[in-house]
Amino acid sequence: RKNGPGPSSPLTMEPCAASRKTRRGLRAAVLVAVATSHRATAFDAGRCAARRAPHLRPPGAASADAHESPKPPVQRLLTALEFLGPMRFITVGDTAILETVAEIEKVSYKAMDDGTTMATLKTNDASFEAHLRLEKLEKVRMEEQAKGDRTLYSIRFLSKPDSKPALVCLLDVDPTHDDYDPEAIEYWEELSDKFGPELVLDAAGS
Repeated sequence: RKNGPGPSSPLTMEPCAASRKTRRGLRAAVLVAVATSHRATAFDAGRCAARRAPHLRPPGAASADAHESPKPPVQRLLTALEFLGPMRFITVGDTAILETVAEIEKVSYKAMDDGTTMATLKTNDASFEAHLRLEKLEKVRMEEQAKGDRTLYSIRFLSKPDSKPALVCLLDVDPTHDDYDPEAIEYWEELSDKFGPELVLDAAGS
């Protein structure tokens, strides 16, 4: 069963036209910014677009000042997950494997008592939540891999010290058309170009 907004949510399992328009508008703003300005980031461009056009702001997306301090690269990449649409999340333990599909609607960060930072990826109704301890991450790898008759587009968060996958995020296929959203692929490719195929984090997880 796919996780996601419940029946009362403005977003359903099959995104409505308004939801698709929201992502399309924000993605377009991000892609233009990435293509025309080295100083712009996916986070800043998307949030500034939402400020200029409130009707394009996704539910739960907070307003942000265009002049706020730049976020560390890994936080900008995590925040960009809000604009990728439905994704398949996979985490592998020694005994169990957890796999589910969700559309990230909110990304937040919390300073823990031990001085570390916890990132939370969630849906607005909290039916899905994933947490990452940023200081425990070694690198983030973006991979495009052929598998059968389909290509997999993944973002892999690898943990210290052995680069084992802590969390894998895959673009999910639109069940209506049994194929990817072309705009999601384009956005993923732009993120890969901007952040590189491998983003190495420092000791502070940034």
